[in-house]
Amino acid sequence: MAVYEPAGRVEIPTVPKAAEKLLGDAFERARPALSRVMPSITLCRPWTYVEYGVGQHITSHLDGIAPDPLAWPRQIAGISVVITQADAGGDFYVETTSSDRLWDGKAPDAASNGYAEGMWLTHDGADNSATWFQQMPRSRWSVAPAPGTALLYGSQLAHGTLPVTAGRVAKFISWLIAEPTTAG
Repeated sequence: MAVYEPAGRVEIPTVPKAAEKLLGDAFERARPALSRVMPSITLCRPWTYVEYGVGQHITSHLDGIAPDPLAWPRQIAGISVVITQADAGGDFYVETTSSDRLWDGKAPDAASNGYAEGMWLTHDGADNSATWFQQMPRSRWSVAPAPGTALLYGSQLAHGTLPVTAGRVAKFISWLIAEPTTAG
């Protein structure tokens, strides 16, 4: 975690049942809107509570389609819900690039693996532990979501958070998965 959280963070991987139910119900209410942009989402994994204090942040990285992009289920997106925003800093960001270095190649036998023809997969290890990733040109787009706002980002999108400079950020995070569709 030294690569991702160089100054640490508070992380509670199991949230109280009441909070899990509240977040699960909110996910189900939001599912129609989420399905417009990611129709393959079938399930939200259990939620984790995280907090970042002054100097804490998450470095740029890609989650990747985990745990294996050719196996089911597939983790295809991350989601967070801000509880409190920092007084300064702590913004979430995504990074875009046109660099070919990010990509490992086309998904093998895309159609039989559940991907559209031409789908590309990112390199494993796309994070600050890799010199090629550190040196890859990127454009950063940041946002400070209002409390209660859900933020959705794809697993093949570079993302992170800016260091908190005053106050604390508190949020719940989870991952959204896709399961194979059954012909019927």
